[in-house]
Amino acid sequence: MQKARNELDEMNFLVMGLNSDNSYLLRKIKLLIKDLKKVYSKIAATPIEQKNNTLGKFALFLWSGEDVDDKNPYPLRELSKLLTTPETDLLIEETTNE
Repeated sequence: MQKARNELDEMNFLVMGLNSDNSYLLRKIKLLIKDLKKVYSKIAATPIEQKNNTLGKFALFLWSGEDVDDKNPYPLRELSKLLTTPETDLLIEETTNE
């Protein structure tokens, strides 16, 4: 039970971190990560060892407080590797509902 709770906490932390990173991308380059729900589902469905590795990488980045390189943000690079999708294909322009 404790292990499941820890995994749930880690996934919640990842979701908060990626949402925050998405806000950062929007502010800095006016682009968003496309279909974050797909990203969360992909991570949740990966084998436990790969999931732990992915969660660990994001946790280290998010806890480090390091500045993000505007040209190649770290979380975007990792998502690109995980989804085997070029970074440019992960981003979409902000759409406004006017």
